[in-house]
Amino acid sequence: MMTTIDRPLPRRDGLHAKFYNYCRRHELRFQRCSQCRTWRHLPREVCHVCTSSEYMWERSAGFGRLYSWTVTHSALHPGFADDVPYISAIVHLDEGVRMVADLTGVGPAGLAAGLRVVVWFDDVDQQTTMPRFRQLIEVSTHRGKVARAGHRRRRYRLCSIGRGRRRHHSDARRSGPTAERGALAAIDGQRWGSRLTSVLRSARRRPS
Repeated sequence: MMTTIDRPLPRRDGLHAKFYNYCRRHELRFQRCSQCRTWRHLPREVCHVCTSSEYMWERSAGFGRLYSWTVTHSALHPGFADDVPYISAIVHLDEGVRMVADLTGVGPAGLAAGLRVVVWFDDVDQQTTMPRFRQLIEVSTHRGKVARAGHRRRRYRLCSIGRGRRRHHSDARRSGPTAERGALAAIDGQRWGSRLTSVLRSARRRPS
């Protein structure tokens, strides 16, 4: 009969309890000084910049970059034996704080400093939720926004009129409303160019 050994869980007392209570609600929150507005982590009573003891727990967007990491191939605790190799990462959040957490969804070969990551929440049991990170895939959509799934991009082949013939600009690749307006302008130019060519041809055919 195999014995299951649980992973060690973080302590739930003092300011640490408040941090993990927010995680339980799937919210990543850090302390932020009410005086100088500096974010901080790990939780502590006094701001390290202005020494103020006034602060609020403000919500982080959960986006950051991979600052450093270590890949564990031999479990240091029996509870992690089934997960090797696993990645322990230091993530630099966009708000300016750094935190240590598991990085999932990417192998050791895909690790690089500056890799964009996003937080997700793992409900370990009924009382504990662990914040973890995974790779964030950013792509530009045809509206110029950032998406995390799918990739839509419109490519236009713009035309212009010169000396009665069309010239194609295959390297004119744009996206969004600007490209749409450019394409429509090119189409209008083509129509007016065709009309001008027809008028010139008719004038040439007329007897002098």
